[in-house]
Amino acid sequence: MKKIVVLVLSVLMALSLAACSSGQTSAEETSPADAAETAESSLPESLAAAQDYTKIMVVSIPSKYATMGTFTYYEYENGEWDELLHETCITGRDGVGQASEYTCVTPAGLYTFTHLFGNAEDPGCIMPYRQLTGSEYWCGEEYYNQFVDEDVMDHSACSRTEDEHLQNEASYEYTAAFNYNPENIPGEGFAFFLHCYNGLNYSGGCVQIPQSAMQWLITRIDENTCIIIDTEENIMNY
Repeated sequence: MKKIVVLVLSVLMALSLAACSSGQTSAEETSPADAAETAESSLPESLAAAQDYTKIMVVSIPSKYATMGTFTYYEYENGEWDELLHETCITGRDGVGQASEYTCVTPAGLYTFTHLFGNAEDPGCIMPYRQLTGSEYWCGEEYYNQFVDEDVMDHSACSRTEDEHLQNEASYEYTAAFNYNPENIPGEGFAFFLHCYNGLNYSGGCVQIPQSAMQWLITRIDENTCIIIDTEENIMNY
């Protein structure tokens, strides 16, 4: 009789341990890392932006102070979303968040594109593209956060010390300006672009990807394109 009781208790203990083990496996399956991977796999269908745009770029940074993340590009066609580009990207020296003129933070948010330009020839863009000739600046003074062509605008009131002379930037072979600070408020930051990688492991606030990827990507940008920039935990808010 004692042997039977011991046997029953052993079976119950084994079942209990199996249940505990099963519970531990379940906890592991819902770990933060797995949750982030699940969220990423549901992009971009789960984004509200997918209702308004047919082309979505996602710049996903592991933490607000990181200077490197993942750049992914999706297009919607024939009733489904396709991932067409996946690259490592570089962001601001001070991370991602609220940008300003006084930091090197890449602005978090959802943006569209306003200007396409570069030192290289037009690779076949949908939107108008400007090959730089030397007369172009992104102004940080009188025309704060605006594209200025000195051939057609009076730029003489600016000292140019706060401006970006666009042709002088080697990594601006292919460049797409996104509409951060569209009200052009001084101090809130200017000249935020998506452009070619410049060889450093951080930027002044722009997003950088390899030149070959940028050359192809800039030809896809149109009025139905947006770029979402934020930490991994916040991407799903867009």
